[in-house]
Amino acid sequence: EFGDRMPSVRDAAIHATANALLEFHKTHRFCSLCGSPTVLQKSGASRICSNHRAVSSSGTTGGNYCRSRSIYPRIDVASIMLITSNCENYALLGRKATWPKGRYSTLAGFLEVGETLEECCVRETFEESGVVVDPNSVK
Repeated sequence: EFGDRMPSVRDAAIHATANALLEFHKTHRFCSLCGSPTVLQKSGASRICSNHRAVSSSGTTGGNYCRSRSIYPRIDVASIMLITSNCENYALLGRKATWPKGRYSTLAGFLEVGETLEECCVRETFEESGVVVDPNSVK
């Protein structure tokens, strides 16, 4: 995989940030309120509707402008968990069929809206491995 060939952790972080920003700009080209094109702001860290005008202190814009707010990249909360046996001598690892022989990983996943980290751990472990985790055992 591409991440295996990154020369350093710093390079991987820069690549991941650039990839996330490119995807954000590719998928947020238009305002979700009025459909007008969005434009870059804050050096590309966010976008705003091209039909947006700042509201004056009196609460008016002086015209029919979009009242959308700044649009920022989505940040998805992820979890990584190490599932161990009751005796703590063994760990549950997973692997993709496409990975090279001998490569394994701990399980991981994304939190759903309203879900705690502990609930995510239980759900993702079951979804990825079929193993049921006792919610009271999550530390």
